[in-house]
Formats: sequence, structure tokens, C-alpha cells
Amino acid sequence: MEHHNNNECKAYIHANPMVSITRYEVARLTARPYGRAFSPDNITSAFRKAGIYPFNPDVITLTATAPSSIYKHPLEMLRDDAESTSAENLENKANTSTCKTSQNFFEERTLKKNVTVKPRKKFTQRYKLPGSLMSDENMKQIKLQHQQKIQL
Repeated sequence: MEHHNNNECKAYIHANPMVSITRYEVARLTARPYGRAFSPDNITSAFRKAGIYPFNPDVITLTATAPSSIYKHPLEMLRDDAESTSAENLENKANTSTCKTSQNFFEERTLKKNVTVKPRKKFTQRYKLPGSLMSDENMKQIKLQHQQKIQL
């Protein structure tokens, strides 16, 4: 889209050398590039490149799906899916496995590895000193708080 839009703007500037592009010309200048960029051929090639249609599982690498790999499916679900590919049991097994998968999808997932949560830092509220900060009483209070922090 950007390439087609730049070409259209260059052609407009070449045809009108002393006129700058204003907000009123934007819609007219982007009409043709929009039609070229979002043509059916470009859309189908984008689906092909992404591996959506025709389905190509090799397009998406394992590193791209790594965040979702901490969960694994139980062996029973995997066995049900493998058995459902046989020609004679394809219809019956597929219906039961999809029903089972959709009902208990979140309940049957287990963690593959432990996810550690870092402990939060203890919140220390900053002290507010009314009035002059340089008074003797305030300085004593600041020194005491500092010494208490050092001792901990």
C-alpha cells in the first residue's frame, strides 16, 4: 500500500509542481493505491505466505510459538486424535474427541515447567515533613530513619 501511495503522490506532485498535498487531496490520492494493494490476488498471496490457505504448518516456526509451549496436552487426548485418523473410525472418534476437547480444554491442560514468580519489593512509604525541611527536628527524624534502614 505504501509503495503504491508514494507513486501516486509523486505523480500528483509532478503534474502539479507548485501545489502541495493537503488533507482535501488525500482521499483522491489514496483511492487508486487502496484498490491496487487490497486486490484479491494480494490477499490470497498473503494467506498463502502466512500458511493459512493452503495450510502449511512449516511456515510458523517453533520460536514463534514458544510462549504457548509451557502447556502440554494429556496423552489420552493425543491418543484419541491419532486414532481418529483411521479410515473406519474417522467419523465417530472425531466427533467424540472434538466434544471432549471443547468441554475440558482448560481443565485438562497441565503445566510442562514451573513458572516462577519473583517476589515483590517491600513498599516503603516516603515520609512527608511539613514545614521547613532543614529544621533540627526534621533532620533528627531523617537520621533515625536512615539508621534504621542500615540496621535492617
